[in-house]
Amino acid sequence: MDNELFQILSQIYYEKLERLQDDIKDIKNNQVRIEKKLNLMIAKLTELLEVKIETNSQSEDFKNVDAITPIDLSDITKFKTAK
Repeated sequence: MDNELFQILSQIYYEKLERLQDDIKDIKNNQVRIEKKLNLMIAKLTELLEVKIETNSQSEDFKNVDAITPIDLSDITKFKTAK
């Protein structure tokens, strides 16, 4: 009787252990998948940051440009028609 009970409990234990091991494998696989996605996101964010920095530095160049007034536009039109 004791041996039968031991066998039953051992079987239950090993079944549970096997399920836990499968769950751990699934979790590790999901972790790898998530890490790959995070690495892709980091790469994209890095690209976006580089573009933003480049755009900001280019916008600094435009700060030195004076605004075009309606009179300037009128003069530009006159020059174009004079050609």
